Amino acid sequence: MPSPVVAVVGSLNRDLMLRTPRRPGPGETVTGATLAVTGGGKGANQAWAVASLGVAVHLVGRIGDDDAGAELLAGLRHPLLATDGVLVTPGVASGTAVIAVTPDGENSIIVADGANELLAPADLDGAAPVLSTAAVLLVQLEISLATVGRAAELAGPETLVVLSAAPFRPLPPELLRRVDVLVANEPEATALAGTAAGGRAALFGRLRALGTGVVVVTLGADGAAVVTAEGVLAVPGRPARVLDTTGAGDAFAGALAAWLAAAGTARSALGNGTVLDAVRAGIAAATFAVGRPGARASYGTRAEIGAPWE
Repeated sequence: MPSPVVAVVGSLNRDLMLRTPRRPGPGETVTGATLAVTGGGKGANQAWAVASLGVAVHLVGRIGDDDAGAELLAGLRHPLLATDGVLVTPGVASGTAVIAVTPDGENSIIVADGANELLAPADLDGAAPVLSTAAVLLVQLEISLATVGRAAELAGPETLVVLSAAPFRPLPPELLRRVDVLVANEPEATALAGTAAGGRAALFGRLRALGTGVVVVTLGADGAAVVTAEGVLAVPGRPARVLDTTGAGDAFAGALAAWLAAAGTARSALGNGTVLDAVRAGIAAATFAVGRPGARASYGTRAEIGAPWE
């Protein structure tokens, strides 16, 4: 196993994916759905996306000592993905997500956190050597904010900290100041900024005041906006046939982290050019993912995704 280049601290879930003709209304039952059971969780998904793109990754998280936990670990076997940082919690269920996907490819998700909510700051002490030497630390918000903050504290002085701000929750200023690249979709970015008034231009202006080095706002078919202290840079989207959007945000975040790590970008040398290239790589990975069903099953290799990964 090569030395990890990206460290991911985050969640592992068992996904119960329902393909349904439509979402039910209050008190309504909808029949005709089909069920698939797969591995998921934002931490595991993003780690898999990194490994699929040929970059070594170390995953830190928690599962239960149930059948679902064993299945989750078995589903993460990859020569570039180390799972020895995944702890097993006796007597607790592994995280589970119920995902409803409609024919337009959009999804709704309900998560039972299970063992994920028990991943504590002290649990990261055993992974400190990895976190302090990784080129990139990638975290998300399906674990406690205290644990996310501790991961950022343990990151090395030249480690790039990338935070995928999903699912949304308010973020403390001290965490935002340690984040080098914050990734959020437009609703998440709007919630972070505190208001939807004024449209995108006003939103981007408010994001510049957060104290984070760079904010990347994903805009679906419109691509992404890279918000820096100097201004806003637009990265266009790619044409896509949307089959299933589940996990596309994780594909984007994982690919962005993988690109930054593969480029050997130190924190002190992070520049707009490198970020733009990483965002283009993320858009390519996410565009590929939405054309295939499922989350991790939809993630491509460099050869499958093509430019700029070829």
